[in-house]
Amino acid sequence: MAFTSGDSVWATGAQTTSSKTASQARTSLGLPFTETARAGTVAVPTVLTAADAGIVNTNTGAQAKVGITLPSAAAAAGLFAFINTAAIGMRISAPAGQTIRIIDAVSASGGYIEPTRQYATLLLLPIGATEWMYLAGDLSWLPV
Repeated sequence: MAFTSGDSVWATGAQTTSSKTASQARTSLGLPFTETARAGTVAVPTVLTAADAGIVNTNTGAQAKVGITLPSAAAAAGLFAFINTAAIGMRISAPAGQTIRIIDAVSASGGYIEPTRQYATLLLLPIGATEWMYLAGDLSWLPV
């Protein structure tokens, strides 16, 4: 499924759907998201802020692996969503001194996660002051 900038996206448990209008939304969560294609690279990542909660971050159109750094878990609230739309891949990094947990696998402090396949989806939630927790998505994201 291809998203275009400005599409609204709704999470529906095990699947994600795209729609141009709110009237077409069908959701069990009732949370609209806006898709944003990120252009940061692994060498010069896009640094998210707390205000980026609720945005679906993708690598649509990327020519190199996209790098994204999460905001401080202590300052963030809400869901942070990611879809690896381009085969080139993406890397989501924790800030220094923080980790990303995917069930029982935990990244190194200041480490990162990467998907192993295209169209991998991920929802992260800040837990406490120093950890990001996997909330939903497929399990093709591996912490490093």
